[in-house]
Amino acid sequence: MFRRCHPRNCFNESFKSLVGATIFLCSLAQAQESEPSHQYNELITQARNGLYQPALDYLNQRQTLTEHQRLDQLIITSWSGQDQAAAELYDAHADELSAFPDAAFIAARARRNLRHWPQALVLLEKLHKTHPEQADYRISLIMTLADAGLAQRAQEEGRRWTTDAPDTPEARLAYGYALMRADAPFAALFELDQALQLAPERRDIRREYLFALQRAGLSSPALSLAQQSSLVSDAELRRLEADQLSELVRLSAVPIGAHHHRYSLADRALSRSASLMADGREWTQQETTRLRLDRLGALHSRLAMPQLKTEAEQLIEDDIELPGYAQRWYANALLYLRHPEAAARIYRNLIADSNARDTHWMSDHQQLFYALVEAERLDEANALIRELSTPQPAYHTIPSTQQQVLNQQWLDARVLSANNFIYRDNLPAAESAYGQLVSDAPGNTGLRTSLASVYQLRGWPRQAERQLKIAETTDPVNSGVLTTQAETALNLQDWGAFEVLTDDLAQRYPETLANQKVQRQRQIHHMHELQISAYTDTNNGDGANGSGGFGIDTLIYTQPLKQNWRIFGGLGYATAKFDEGRANYHWERAGLEWRIRDHTISAELSANHYGEGGKAGWKLKGDHEFNDYWQYGWELEGLSRHTPLRALNANTDADRQAGYLRWRANERREWQLDLSTMAFSDGNDRQQAGISGKERLLTRPYFTVDANLSLSASRNSQGNDGLYFNPESDLSVLPGLTLNHILNREYQKVWSQQAYVGLGTYTQNGFGTGATINASYGQRWLWNEQLNTGATLTASTRPYDGERELGLALLFDLTYRF
Repeated sequence: MFRRCHPRNCFNESFKSLVGATIFLCSLAQAQESEPSHQYNELITQARNGLYQPALDYLNQRQTLTEHQRLDQLIITSWSGQDQAAAELYDAHADELSAFPDAAFIAARARRNLRHWPQALVLLEKLHKTHPEQADYRISLIMTLADAGLAQRAQEEGRRWTTDAPDTPEARLAYGYALMRADAPFAALFELDQALQLAPERRDIRREYLFALQRAGLSSPALSLAQQSSLVSDAELRRLEADQLSELVRLSAVPIGAHHHRYSLADRALSRSASLMADGREWTQQETTRLRLDRLGALHSRLAMPQLKTEAEQLIEDDIELPGYAQRWYANALLYLRHPEAAARIYRNLIADSNARDTHWMSDHQQLFYALVEAERLDEANALIRELSTPQPAYHTIPSTQQQVLNQQWLDARVLSANNFIYRDNLPAAESAYGQLVSDAPGNTGLRTSLASVYQLRGWPRQAERQLKIAETTDPVNSGVLTTQAETALNLQDWGAFEVLTDDLAQRYPETLANQKVQRQRQIHHMHELQISAYTDTNNGDGANGSGGFGIDTLIYTQPLKQNWRIFGGLGYATAKFDEGRANYHWERAGLEWRIRDHTISAELSANHYGEGGKAGWKLKGDHEFNDYWQYGWELEGLSRHTPLRALNANTDADRQAGYLRWRANERREWQLDLSTMAFSDGNDRQQAGISGKERLLTRPYFTVDANLSLSASRNSQGNDGLYFNPESDLSVLPGLTLNHILNREYQKVWSQQAYVGLGTYTQNGFGTGATINASYGQRWLWNEQLNTGATLTASTRPYDGERELGLALLFDLTYRF
């Protein structure tokens, strides 16, 4: 027989709807006197120990049962987990069981497990009304209200109870459960904490406090509490350990503390995941999968993208479907490792399964945009930007307040739109867009850094530097600021600042792609440099340039020495056939180059072999920048390599002085004035002047058209004398169009083609004016940061001394760093 026990709360972990104190397992008052007590007690003892079926078989086979036996039957049926049978048993014998309130309570529990909320609530409300002093009925009522979705009523009942009886642990438990079901985990934790303070010795309250910590995301203290006592099962302990790993992974995504410690949490998470999976315990398949998925997050935070990709693909191979958050980590790894097409497919699938209210909706679109850009699918990226740029307010009002806050999606869409202008080569629009954003948010470091990047692309490193100095005042160690400052210093030839910044980046952000790009730029900067240019040509006459010409010039620079210096040396050869015979000219040269901010100066000595002997030559050259728009340069040469080959063949050389003044507005507009004078050894003096420039006519992704104009004039003191072409005076006017088309681009690899056509006039004193036509077609291959090659075929026709000459030439150039 059962003795009635003191009611105790137990939180049923087997059913989500029964996380609370809901049911007592009570003995019965007395069995029938006519019943053999020993046999019956043995069956009940077996049932209490988990062997339900013998007692149920015995009770179910009896034709008639006493009230107490019927209650025993109901209780044991409930113990066995047969909720539907328990509910039906109660309904069939409700009158018979009416004397036992616990019977209705057991039926309510069964209905609650079956999610029959209305029927369960009817029973519990009646029990609470007739037995208001019974805490277990009241707590079960509150919990069932919460489970039924009646959150407001559940909280009101819980609040009322804690107000009426603030020192009752059951009241705190019930109110905490109602708050938990209303997604208020921290408020629920407070109530459980109050319950624990009221009854610290109660195991059920300590358990629920532990789980409240877990639900509030405080996995570490929850695990610590579990490890200090025997409150949880092995499965629950494993779940807590997995929760702690998840917590570490979440925290690792937000770098905190000093930069050299920012990966400490990620490293701890990786170490912990490896330890858990190798601790020898029998983790379930579901638990193991969870550990492996969390490990992906730790690898993502650590920027260990190759390993992340490998382990994610192993999960996929094991037929494990990656949840959305893990797919994002995998896609980010693919994008990091330059697999943009695969990354784009994942982002598209994620977006298809979400809507604008989802947390990751905008970030998924951002990542898809960059994946499309890196895959060179610029039209699709542009369509995506149009979709995101639909009118939406810049600010929105917080509900129930009048406070307006920035609409982050609006800002993200504006930034993407500005970047889209950059990738489509519309730099004026990008400058305008970022300029407006910076004007609206002058304290935003990221926006100001992006504006500086646009200035760099437009050829204005000093303006970029000023913007970065402003950004530096708000976030001096920001990765974007440091990266852009390093690139700016490189463009300005500020080698000291460049080295300091790249060292800082290498220390602070070694794994970021931006840092790796800058480190690669430094590696390239410290390499040797080889330059080769060559040509071969043929002409239908030999008056000016001869025929069967060929030439090659090679130049090699050492690595930078003491930051500012480079030693260079080179060889060259040129030949052509003239009426008086073939001319041959070869030279060797060596020199020193000095490069600092705003200035580049070089000096060289050369040995020149031509005609009947050889002669030493020299050259001084300088290039100087006033600002981002104005530059000038000069050259002083003794025995200039600009001397016509036919003159050298006649043992006539020339000294040369030249200078230029350039105005470069931006990447679309540039003009230059050139002046030079040459003093030939035969007594002839030549003065030359020229103006050249370009204006952008059309800009499209992968395609540009520029209008060009070249005006040049010259005078010779011994006009029309000598063997070489020597007009007394002449004037050339040559307008033209230049087309540049990128055929294929994959990160640093670029294959492009160029075409030029010019139609103008050439006027020579004493010989009249004739038409001039120039045309060329070429291709260029930028293989990587180290190797750049190009080949161009040109054709021209123009008069020389009244005779029209047609020339064809093939030109080749190479720049290689090693």
